[in-house]
Amino acid sequence: MPNYLLKLDNSIFDKGSWTIGEAPEGLDAMVLEELTATATGTILFLAHNETRLDEMSQTISFFAPDIQTLQFPPWDCLPYDRISPNREILAKRLDVLGNLVTNDTSTTKVILTTIGAAIQRVPDRKTIESAQLNINKGNHLDRASLLNFLANYGYFSSATVREPGEFAARGSLIDLFVPNASHPVRLDFFGDIVDSIRSFDPLSQRSKETLDQLVVGPANEIIFDDDSIARFRAKYTSLFGVPKEDPLYEAVCSRKHHIGMEHWLPLFHETMESIFDYLPDALVVRDHHAQTSCDNYFKLIADNFDARDTDMANPKTHAPYNPLPKDELYLGDKEWFKLLKQRSVATITPFKTPNSGRTINIGGQPGYNFFAETTNTSTDCFHALKKHIGILHTDTKKVIVASHTESSRNRLQRMLTKNGIHNTVAVNNWHEALNLSNAQIGLALLALKQGFVTNKFAVIGEQDILGPRINRTPRRPRRAEHFISELSSVSQGDLVVHIDHGIGRYIGLQTIDVNAAPHDCLCITYEGGDKLLIPVENIEVLSRYGSPDTT
Repeated sequence: MPNYLLKLDNSIFDKGSWTIGEAPEGLDAMVLEELTATATGTILFLAHNETRLDEMSQTISFFAPDIQTLQFPPWDCLPYDRISPNREILAKRLDVLGNLVTNDTSTTKVILTTIGAAIQRVPDRKTIESAQLNINKGNHLDRASLLNFLANYGYFSSATVREPGEFAARGSLIDLFVPNASHPVRLDFFGDIVDSIRSFDPLSQRSKETLDQLVVGPANEIIFDDDSIARFRAKYTSLFGVPKEDPLYEAVCSRKHHIGMEHWLPLFHETMESIFDYLPDALVVRDHHAQTSCDNYFKLIADNFDARDTDMANPKTHAPYNPLPKDELYLGDKEWFKLLKQRSVATITPFKTPNSGRTINIGGQPGYNFFAETTNTSTDCFHALKKHIGILHTDTKKVIVASHTESSRNRLQRMLTKNGIHNTVAVNNWHEALNLSNAQIGLALLALKQGFVTNKFAVIGEQDILGPRINRTPRRPRRAEHFISELSSVSQGDLVVHIDHGIGRYIGLQTIDVNAAPHDCLCITYEGGDKLLIPVENIEVLSRYGSPDTT
């Protein structure tokens, strides 16, 4: 794509802060593409939360399909939680880390992550690099060594392999599902020789295709070999003394996985690093809410640590939870800002910023919203839309109409045709949109909340035309930290609303044993003395009484 949005030179990659203004959502993806055209290495994009991360990933896939992107998600649990992160989340994270240590980082690519994921420390590069096992068809491979590798690096033994991170050994066959792979594979041995490598369908168990090579990476950020367990024991007792009746310590010493043990990740490793260490020369780009998100996340870490620390001082504590010092698993605020000062950092904002030597305004503006025409029965929304598109075409702007789904695009195309707006063409990416004539209108799959306009083209959102969508896709569950932040202002005895059971009274957190492991639950009481215990990972079923999420 021609570089007509920004007038960049290599000075933007000098250390220091930059601001790129007038870049609404959608246009910011094109900014990243133009930055990759100027950059010689990797770009690290910091989204303020997971929703923004997903939106950026979607818009990049349309506006910049040629960019190589890797999405590094945060754990889906709170700091100092009792539950483990989801296996799929761990798989995605390890896949990115493995990619960064085994591939040429001088190739321009964009790493998409969140503030929370970037603040959390990760296993060092040497550990991740040594945890990559290459298996080639026809080569010798000791089966016992392979099974030991799988057990040490977080794989779970299963009778039938169906999910990532599982393996099964049956005679000369070993099935395993490498994290973030599309299908599991079946290794067939002839003695100690890998006779064949075949992918298979996890449901039917039928073979799909033959492979010549397989790269097996870790399935967990914790290494569970003898050295790491000994390291854990030494560090744990150094920090907390010799434990008594500590389920976590006892489980690890017995080589058993314990729910939530990932929150003591640094104790299993000699050293920890951050995503910045994996990307020493990367340009950092962040959205305009990133600083506020950063401040909130540091507060969340501190609040949760203080809550665990206070709980340990209570002699009535049901189950021990020795919280790691905050700087063991997380970057401190001073360390965070020091890391950013050592790099070039560009902040993308939809707002116009004062002109300076380190500011670039690219001229993007919010698009026209037809809300007034949609809600006024005396006006015709599509007549106004047709007139507006005509003005845009007169200004020689390309016009894209964005829909959320394929079905909504088809419906909108029929509505446009019925109302005299013709020459609509479905486009799958920005390259196809560029090939449209000025008389044509591109119909794109792009979940934008609002359209935008530049000096060269305009994107009109589905919601700009029809108003807020009625048949929305199911809302993503609210992240637990969102409720916890609300909960900090709620006292014991206040009212909350359960999505199924209605209004109850919150009386605090309660720890119970589930499968011989402690589990945090929110305790809600109802009229008549009935109690309801809600696991913290299902916290999205609750709303504060009177909050916007109350149903």
